[in-house]
Amino acid sequence: MSARSEAFRRFQASMAIDYDKWRDGVPYDLDALDEMSAAERDAVAEELSERGNLDWRDVEALRRIGTPRAIAR
Repeated sequence: MSARSEAFRRFQASMAIDYDKWRDGVPYDLDALDEMSAAERDAVAEELSERGNLDWRDVEALRRIGTPRAIAR
């Protein structure tokens, strides 16, 4: 895949959850998902789908992506 968009990089950065973000319930940057290309959203969905245990942030992102595979996960 070619270079990633700023939206993709922003979303990836939002996935770094530290103690304060965890405690405060800070979600991933879902607006960034809306700005990504379909291929980038697919890459995010694949990355999240490969995780053994999903937390609410992962589920929220997969629902926002909304592809059949993302929803099935």
